[in-house]
Amino acid sequence: MQEKLISIIKQSPQILETLQLCADLKLPDYYLAGGAITQTIWKHLLDRPLLDQVKDLDAIYFAAETKNKQLDQEQTLNRYSSHNYPIDLKNQTLVHQWYENKFGLTVDPYQRVEQGIDTWLPAFAVGIRKIDQDYQLYAPFGLDD
Repeated sequence: MQEKLISIIKQSPQILETLQLCADLKLPDYYLAGGAITQTIWKHLLDRPLLDQVKDLDAIYFAAETKNKQLDQEQTLNRYSSHNYPIDLKNQTLVHQWYENKFGLTVDPYQRVEQGIDTWLPAFAVGIRKIDQDYQLYAPFGLDD
């Protein structure tokens, strides 16, 4: 199933470009994850354009940095991107600082990037990253339907 998902992802030049931009920026422990990945799979199964109705591409990473550094890196990704999908970048070390205001629950500081994906709805809890010429997936709930 993992190989099939990666082959679907490779059909989206926008996702491939975003993965390469994240790698080039050397975002530590990054993943492109969430809705764009899930939507790409669903659209492939429905034989529709892969990013049809996708609003943005969610990228996450894990680094001891400030919110300002995160915003700078997000602006850099969007500036160098040639596609029209905004890249929404979130540093998972900062989630505990804003999570309660957004969702009404407190969370302890994450110790690794995957902890963020672990909290997402199962259908959206899929992340992919590019390491050299290989792709690595993280799907805590698996890839089966």
